[in-house]
Formats: sequence, structure tokens, C-alpha cells
Amino acid sequence: YFRRSHGLSADDADATVFAATAIVGVSTALAAIPGGRMSDRFGRRPVIWTAGLVAGLGLIGVAVAPSPEVAVASWVPFGIGMGIFLSADWALMADVIPKHTAGRYMGILNAGTAMAGPVFIIVAGPVQDLVAAGFGDAAGPRVAMAVAAGFIGLSALALTRVDPRRREDEDTTVAPTTVSA
Repeated sequence: YFRRSHGLSADDADATVFAATAIVGVSTALAAIPGGRMSDRFGRRPVIWTAGLVAGLGLIGVAVAPSPEVAVASWVPFGIGMGIFLSADWALMADVIPKHTAGRYMGILNAGTAMAGPVFIIVAGPVQDLVAAGFGDAAGPRVAMAVAAGFIGLSALALTRVDPRRREDEDTTVAPTTVSA
């Protein structure tokens, strides 16, 4: 992105990617605990939608950034949105899954969350190449960031179908048995 869209040298691009990655990591970590508290107070879905909006705006900022400095600054709202999203998303999942199957469903959620990066890499490369072929090399990474923001929007739409009410396990208690002598 920084080489193709902003014309940085390989060394400068690497240093900028390192700084951007650190900013996303710190922003995500700092936003996670307040995100969980907000989801407790205001509800899981509204907080997740807000987090998606903040993260999406960050990605759009990266996509249209006129300079590397603006692009790096745009990673801050992305990181904040991701930190809030991750805590509220896990809380929502903990609310809606039956407790006796929590391990299975939390594993599925973790796999889905972990797959976001590899899927983005798989999708972003061909999107960048396709766009670059039609609009120039610098446009490819920018469009890939905008597509990622679009995926956040699609996720928000999918969330509208989730019933956020807590699920309690069905009564799985076993009646005490008597042992005869």
C-alpha cells in the first residue's frame, strides 16, 4: 500500500508499515476494555455497529489518504473500532450461545476472526491487480481498503438477523438418584 499508493521506497514503506501496525495494535488493546463496558451498558449490537462504523471510517481514511502520515493516522480509528468490536462481539457470542456448547461456538468464532486476515490477503491481491490494470498501480491498494470497509458494512447487515437475547441452557439438571443397598 505505502509503496504503490504513496510512492515510498521499500525501506520507508517497511518502517511506515511497522509504525501503522504498532498503532493498530495499541489502539485495539486500549479500546477493548472500554468497548466491553460500553456493550454492557448500551447493548452488544449497537456497540458492534458503532465499532464497525469507526473501523470502516478508518479504512476509508486509509483508502483516500493524500499522504502516508494521514494514512497512518487513519489506522487509529480502525484500531479503536476493532478493539471495541472484538470485546463486544465476544460478549454477544457469550450471551447467545448455549453454555454447554460454549467451547464449540467460541472456537468457531475464533476461527472466523482469525480467518479475516488471510481472507483479506487472498481477496485483496486479485482486487488490487484488477483495479491496477484499469486505473493504475496506485489505485489497487486503495480500492482494497475500501472493499474491506464494505465487508465491515456487510457484517453489520448480517448482525441484524442475530437475536441478542441471552440464551440460557435448557434444564440439564439430573434428578438425584438413590442408591439401594
